[in-house]
Amino acid sequence: MNGTGTTLSDISSNPLWSLLDPIFSIMGVVLIAVIVYRLFRHYVKGDHSNMMVSVVFGMLALFFLLAPTVFFPIVQWLVGKIAG
Repeated sequence: MNGTGTTLSDISSNPLWSLLDPIFSIMGVVLIAVIVYRLFRHYVKGDHSNMMVSVVFGMLALFFLLAPTVFFPIVQWLVGKIAG
């Protein structure tokens, strides 16, 4: 990376972040409830093949909602490694 672009401090110091952070936290709690419901439904039906897919994608979405300031630098690093 050449030093241009948005930094973590730019994101967390933005006034809009103080509005979005609680919304992301509430969406994260809702997502946890949805993941638990879907896993329970798959388990009761005996459809164990889709359970791991629900867990993996649910955890990625949860990580994005609860810690986006950590998630974005990881994605930037990964894209840099793939492109480079």
